[in-house]
Amino acid sequence: MPSAQTTERLRDLEEEREQFQAERVALLEDNRSLKARLARAEIAVTEIESLRDQKAALETSRSLLEAALRELRTDVEERIKRSDGRCPFPSSAAMDNDEKLQTAPSTRQKIFDLPGFVDDVRHAIATGRATGKKLYYSERDLRCFLGGLAMSRLHLLQGISGTGKTSLPVAFAGAIGAGCKVIEIQAGWRDRQDLLGHYNAFERKFYESEFLLALYRAGCPRYEPLPFIIVLDEMNLSHPEQYFAEFISKLEQPSRARQIELTTEAVEPAPRLFQEGRILPLPRNVWFVGTANHDETTTVNGPVPLARMGSGENWVGYHVLAHLALHKWFRQKERPVPGFLFLDQPSQAHYPPEKDVNGAIEGLKDEDQEAVMRLFKLIYDAAEEMAPGMQIIVTDHADLKTDWFAASVIARWRGHEKLVPQEWYTAIG
Repeated sequence: MPSAQTTERLRDLEEEREQFQAERVALLEDNRSLKARLARAEIAVTEIESLRDQKAALETSRSLLEAALRELRTDVEERIKRSDGRCPFPSSAAMDNDEKLQTAPSTRQKIFDLPGFVDDVRHAIATGRATGKKLYYSERDLRCFLGGLAMSRLHLLQGISGTGKTSLPVAFAGAIGAGCKVIEIQAGWRDRQDLLGHYNAFERKFYESEFLLALYRAGCPRYEPLPFIIVLDEMNLSHPEQYFAEFISKLEQPSRARQIELTTEAVEPAPRLFQEGRILPLPRNVWFVGTANHDETTTVNGPVPLARMGSGENWVGYHVLAHLALHKWFRQKERPVPGFLFLDQPSQAHYPPEKDVNGAIEGLKDEDQEAVMRLFKLIYDAAEEMAPGMQIIVTDHADLKTDWFAASVIARWRGHEKLVPQEWYTAIG
């Protein structure tokens, strides 16, 4: 049996052991904490080094950008200095100083004999007297071309390549001593800038296109009393309703309203023919002749958007015809498409609601009455033809006084009679 001294010694050792274990746990915890701090410090050092590198890169970029900015500022200032006192339309302004273009032709010849005139033009083209190139066009072709020029300012010559579409207006202009310019349309033209050019505000310069210069040349005294033909060669390489839309619209307006706004603000000094320093009137002596190759290399002139399809009657007519035609095709091919069509106020293009007098159309113009009658008769005949597999429901304020129309009316909602009875929503309220 251990002595009291041994027991006491063991008790002291046990206490020292417990104290050691507690100190060990505390030291381990301190060690973990210090390692975590060291790791965070290492990450912070890495981040600081990365930020230092980024800062150096940004400072380098800043220096480069500042140098580029100084160079750009110097370039802009030099361009502004060079443009001071210069016309932003340099080529147009140069025409103002061209003595030949500012001198009107000395003689004018009136045409008294159109058949003889066509013969003279045909002979001049065939002998190459005007252009140096001998070409043959039939009398019928020349008469059609001349008649077209008398009817419209815009023409389209379409056909396969090599048939003389471009040569015809060029040779005709040469034969009569008129002005002419061929503009080669490029694929990908989207808007008026592709056709007219664009204005660079920094340089205070308008980059004038050949088309714009041709318009300006046509208005100069040398050509003002003569026809001037602008040929839009291969017009359908791009969509004319996009890049030529403004001119199509202008040609539908009175002559005095045919003006092309080139800049939003007036420029000084402006070319002589400009109005308000920014508007070029469309010369009255200009004809546009487009050529279109009808082959796989070109874009067809379409589809035509509704905005350019014409009047409201056309819009309604195309919609109604398309729906009726589709349903007829579905019935013929026994396709699983429901035979149901709902049309709301198809007559409004001719019979708007503000003209409604109990559905009577007698107060309309004769042509509007006939149009409304034709429209409903078309719908009625289509329904009869496709019956019993087709149902067409029409809601409209027109009420025609014909037996077939009266027999087709299911309900008349006028006055206090409504599609949704008033007591329904009165009861809900």
